[in-house]
Order: sequence, then structure tokens, then C-alpha cells
Amino acid sequence: MSNCIEHKKANIYSPVKDLAANENGLKILCINNGIVPSPTVTQYLEDKNHSIAHTDCLIEGHEILSLNQPDIIIVESRIQHPVWNKFIDETTQLYEDLPIIVLGTKTTLEAHCHPKGTWDVISESETNHLRMDDIIDKAILKSKNKRYEKLLDQKHGDLSELEKNKYKLQETIANREFELSEAKEMLMRMQKMESLAFLAAGFSHDLQNMNSVTLSAVSSLEYSIKRNGIELPKNIITYIKLIKQANITSTDMVVKLKGLFEEKQNAFFDFNLMDILNHVVDICRCTFPSSITTWGCSDSQDAYFHGDQVSLEQAMLNLCINASHAMTIMRDDPYAGGSVKIFLRTCDVSSIKQKVKSDCINYWHLSIQDTGVGMDEDTIKKIFRPMFTTKEKGVGTGLGLLMIQHIIDSHNGVIEVESTVGEGTTFHLYLPRTESQQPSLFE
Repeated sequence: MSNCIEHKKANIYSPVKDLAANENGLKILCINNGIVPSPTVTQYLEDKNHSIAHTDCLIEGHEILSLNQPDIIIVESRIQHPVWNKFIDETTQLYEDLPIIVLGTKTTLEAHCHPKGTWDVISESETNHLRMDDIIDKAILKSKNKRYEKLLDQKHGDLSELEKNKYKLQETIANREFELSEAKEMLMRMQKMESLAFLAAGFSHDLQNMNSVTLSAVSSLEYSIKRNGIELPKNIITYIKLIKQANITSTDMVVKLKGLFEEKQNAFFDFNLMDILNHVVDICRCTFPSSITTWGCSDSQDAYFHGDQVSLEQAMLNLCINASHAMTIMRDDPYAGGSVKIFLRTCDVSSIKQKVKSDCINYWHLSIQDTGVGMDEDTIKKIFRPMFTTKEKGVGTGLGLLMIQHIIDSHNGVIEVESTVGEGTTFHLYLPRTESQQPSLFE
């Protein structure tokens, strides 16, 4: 059987390929499989002011669907055939909200299951105005519900997409605001650094003059003691040496402070890191309160290094002084005390958490550990910013850690911080070792 079935009787109805809805009426496509449509049904539909298109050709039915989709399809089927069943199934898949009603003889409907996709079935013996009105009304209502559900699903999908885009937009705005805040903060830091650059020149000149007076006085004192043959206690001699060494270090510190802003080349030479460690420990033991214990240790007697000895010594001393403050003036009980431990050991690049700035594999690891007040994560993120300090006004300038970071950076090293509030802080300094650092260079 072909898609177009020849009429066994002359079809008195001409096919209509273009449906135009009448006022208050529906557009109905009636398909009959080779049999003249039921006059009762046709007359009833026309009396209800519906626009009707008749066809017994499935190809023609597809054309009517594509030209002007009807509101409902009525299939008058007095025989069952797979081609017609397939047509109904495919039409349902293409137009899921288009009602399809099968009208047939009671015998036909009882003998065969109605095709997949059929919305409702009615036998000719049940055909009457009330029954047809009920079926059509239910089908149209169901069709509208399907369309509303589809529209709601689409709107819900659009709203979900808008909601997603809303969160993405909010996240983007938040990121931009954060970046803008960081940029403003960086600009303020640069402005502060520019101001410090102007102050550093005059400050270094005045401080160097005062250091010269102090150094001259100490040198005169040493000369007088030696010339007059005065025997002084060992601790007094030690204090004089510490004053002299501190004066020399202070003078070099002023030069480095000026160089911090001028970006001058450091004076690098070969020296032993153990000398720095021992000297810093001696200064701390002589100057820190008795409630603080200071000690240092190393995994080797010699730690040869090529760098700026004065700068590194000043960096270590500043960290030790900060540690002492964390155990005294920054505590509720300034006499509680604690300990400062300085370790010097070797390590490889895998021990460093941050990204290193050189191709070196082996490093010297200097750590300064205290049992002070400690810091939280938010404070750790800010400690290297200019003018930031956790000390009381007049005690800290907020430049010490900035200078230390600058010193370590100039040696292609890395500085890391570990801290726990109420337990203490540890600063890790990683300095790269090179093959050129030979013991023979220090003899």
C-alpha cells in the first residue's frame, strides 16, 4: 500500500492545503485512509465554524502541516496499516503538542491497538455532538498545557542561564574590585617609597656624622686605655668591642638603607656564614633581657658563601631583635621571656616552598625561631609591606622586614615565614650555594 491510497469511491471533498482559522473556530486536519469522510463528523465540524482540510494522502498531509500547522488532527481510520501508524508516530515526535484523535469503527478499534502517539480514540457509534465537544475540548486543553509546560521549561532554562551569568558577572566584578583595590594599594606603597627615597639621603648623611663621632670616641677610649696600661675587666672590654662593631654595622646599615632606594650594586665577597651566626648570637646574649635565651647551632663548622656580609648580618640581627620584641614588649607580660634559636644547615631546592629565583640546587638554610606572640595568616601577608608594623607607635618603623626582603632578594635567595598565634614565629632564609665558594678562598 502506498502513502496515497486510491479512492474506492469518488471523494466529494477537495483537499485544502492552506488552513485559515475562522473566528472562534479551530484549524482541523482530517485524514482518511481511502474512505469517504464521515458526513456526520464533517458536517458537525463545519457547523462549529472550524476550518477543515481533508486529505487521504500522507504526503499531502505533511505539506498541510508544514504550510500551516493545524490545531488538531482527526484520523478517520476504518482499516489499520503500519504506514498510517508510522505517520501518527512521526507527527507526534515533530509536533509534540499537536493533538491527534483517531476516529474509526468499533470493530476496528477493538481489533487493533490505536497507534502510538494517539491522544484519544472514538468509534463512529459514539459520535455525537457532546462526545466530540468533550474530546476536542480535552485535547485542546491538553495541548495548551503542554505548550505552557514547554514555555515554562524554556523560561526556567533561560532564568537558570541568567542566574549563572549573574553569578559569573558578580564574581568578575568582585575580582575587578579586588584588582583595583590592590592597584590602589600598590600605588600608595610606591608613593611612600618615593617619599622615603628623598628622606633617605638626608637621614643617612646625618646619621653617618653621628656614627663618626661615636666611633671616634670609642677609638680614643681604646687608645687611652692602651697608652695608660689600664687593666679592664673582660666584660668591659667585650662591651667596648660590641659598641665599636655596632657602630660600624650601623654605618653600613645607613649606606644599605640609601642603597635600598637607589638600587646600587652590593659589595659581594667571600666569607663564612658561621662568623655572622656567632657574632649575632654574641650581640643578642649581651643585649637581650636575661629572660631571653639565645643560642645557635650549625651542621658544619664552615659555611662558605659569596655575598654581602654586612647586609646579611644586619638582616639576621633585625630578625633576632623582632623576636625579642615578640617575647617582651608585645606581650601582656613583658618579663615572661622565651628563647631565640638560630639554625644553619644545608638543604636542596625541594625544601623551599616558594619558587626559587636561580638555577641553584643546593642552598644554605638559615632559620630564626622564637617563642613569642606569633602572627595570624592575615598579618603574615602584610609584614613585608612598607610602613606596616605590629608594634606600638614609636617602636617599629615598618621598614625592617622590607629591608630584609630586599637583602635576600639581592642574593637570589628566598625568605619564608611560619607562625602560630601564641606559640611563636620562624623565619627561613634560603641562600644559594655555588661551586665557587671554596674553603681556600678564606685562608
